[in-house]
Formats: sequence, C-alpha cells, structure tokens
Amino acid sequence: MMNKFYGDAIRWFVGICECTSDPLHLGRVRVRIYGVHSDNTDEVPESSLPWAATMTPTTEDGVSGLGRNSNLKPGAMVFGMFTDGHVSQQPMVLGSLPRIESLDTEQNTTKNNDAPKVQTQNVPNTKTSTEAPSRGTNAYTKGLVGSDNVEKAFNFLISNGYRPVPAAAIIGNFMKESQGEGQGIRPNAINPTSESYGIAQWNPQPAALRKQELVAWANDRRLRWDTGNPGSPNDVEALLTQLQFFHWDFSTRRADFYNYVDVFTSNNVSLATQLFMDGYERPGAAEADLPQRIKYAKQTLETYG
Repeated sequence: MMNKFYGDAIRWFVGICECTSDPLHLGRVRVRIYGVHSDNTDEVPESSLPWAATMTPTTEDGVSGLGRNSNLKPGAMVFGMFTDGHVSQQPMVLGSLPRIESLDTEQNTTKNNDAPKVQTQNVPNTKTSTEAPSRGTNAYTKGLVGSDNVEKAFNFLISNGYRPVPAAAIIGNFMKESQGEGQGIRPNAINPTSESYGIAQWNPQPAALRKQELVAWANDRRLRWDTGNPGSPNDVEALLTQLQFFHWDFSTRRADFYNYVDVFTSNNVSLATQLFMDGYERPGAAEADLPQRIKYAKQTLETYG
C-alpha cells in the first residue's frame, strides 16, 4: 500500500473504448488497451475488459450521482493511466485522442486491430446547462440501477463507496422503516402516528425536524422530495433524492459514525444493522424489531452482495 497508489510508479496507456454502458452509471468504460489486451475477441472478449474510471472536470459535482459523466462513444481512442501502478488492474481514462478512421485500401476490409467506424453525425456535440434541472425532470435518475427499489438503493450505496455489509445493513433498516409487507423500500411511506416520512422515516416533530431538513435540502437543489402520489411507491426521482440526502447527511453531518460503521463492522452484518438502527434510525421500542431488520439485511447481502 505504500507505493501502489502513489505517483512513483505511473504506467500510461492508449486504448479503444468498446463499451460505455456502465451498469452503475458512473461513466466508466471498457477499454481494450494496446499492448495489454489481444485484438482477438475470442482470446479477450469485451466482457473480460476492465472497467476504467473516467476523469471529469472540477466543474462537475462529482458526488452522490450528481453532475455529468463522460460522453465517450464506442470506438473512441483514449489515453489514461493505471491508478494502482505496476499491479495495473485499475485503469483511469484521462482524455480522448481525436483520429480519422479509414478503410485499408489494400485489403478493402476493416483492419482487425481497429475499432468500428463511428458516424460523427450520431455523436452529439452539445452540452446541457450546468444549472440544476427543474423539479420533475429525469436528469437525476442516473445512478439508480436495478429491477426494484432494494436493488437500486443497494447499487447506489455501493457506487458511493459503501462496503457490501454496511450497505446491506442500511438497506435492511430502510426496508423495515418504510415498507408495507412485501413492498421493499417505499420513498413515499408515511407513518400515520408520527408523520415520519420516506425510506428512513425522517421525523418532522419539533424534537427532530429531520423531515424538514430533507425538504430544505431537496428544495435547495431543486430536486424532487415528494411523489405527490401516495399510490406510486416506485417514483425513481423521489427514491434517488432521498438516497442522495441520506448519503450527504450520513457521511457529512455524522462523519464519525459513518466511518465507524463503514470500517469497524465491515464483516458483521448483524452488528452493522443494530448500530445503524441505534445510531441513525433511533426507532421507538415498539417499532425497533431488530431481528426483522437483520433478516432483511442478510437477504439483501445474499441477493446483491
């Protein structure tokens, strides 16, 4: 660890993007690196190529699923470096290299070691505004990947640096806090007694004011915090906004607790679930039901971890 992630052993590379459909929507690309990966797709299929992180400018948010990702297309020639030095398992793309592609006139066939030609008219050359979108747009749906809200929330936490066990512990608590039986995570869940709201049941009572903090945070960023439709438990925007708020609230305002759960309980899902319940959720005795939370956390870990 003394030198794997330090600048004493830098290895740069040039390669061709072959896939830009990052399942986590982090802007990663699969790169066939010259001198490392064979051009023969039978020997090194696209699925075996590593996911390379892409560097974005400091004008982007760079956190919690906000900001724009890279706009690279399959066939782009890229330049980058390995962030782990001689181990060379973690490539990072620093930029692209414009080039002109042409057919091999001697053989009248596409070169085997070149990428497929990209039609320039299909490549957009415009940028959207850097301002936050108006409430109700789809700009903030990036980052939620999965077939249901539980998988989407788990992938969101993993993509934001949480380890699988703490992520599952958090999800187990969210499921107990917000669910109707069999409904997983509901961003529009409301407790009829306390009026607590959302996936974490943020409490609006004067002693807590946690729901008000969620609302103010979302309004400051012009995000969607309320579905406005109690019959729709799968509002993607509302779910993403609440996950973003949770990550900001947990990692920034409760940084000591965040680091404690992330590191100390990395191999104990039951302990992580209890610590998160006691330290963040703080339910009443009648609503705690720790065994159920642990059950949900273990199910999440077994299914998605």
